[in-house]
Amino acid sequence: MRLFKGLAWLLLLVSAAWAFVDQSFEAVVAVIVALSGLVAAYLKDKKASNVTSGQHQQISGGSSGIQAGRNVNIRTGRGDDD
Repeated sequence: MRLFKGLAWLLLLVSAAWAFVDQSFEAVVAVIVALSGLVAAYLKDKKASNVTSGQHQQISGGSSGIQAGRNVNIRTGRGDDD
């Protein structure tokens, strides 16, 4: 992820320099794309850190809880066709 962030910063700097030198539509679009890539890199990193924090579940009374990282199929034995 650090490599992607570094490349996003480099792309933003190069495209900003291009937009400064050649004030054309393509240069401005390049700056916008580079900025959106940089924002996406930081948002993805934040989301990934939230996912790795683990799972937490509270169950009360006569309840039973099932916690898994993927899809879970539960059969109760009462004719469920799932």
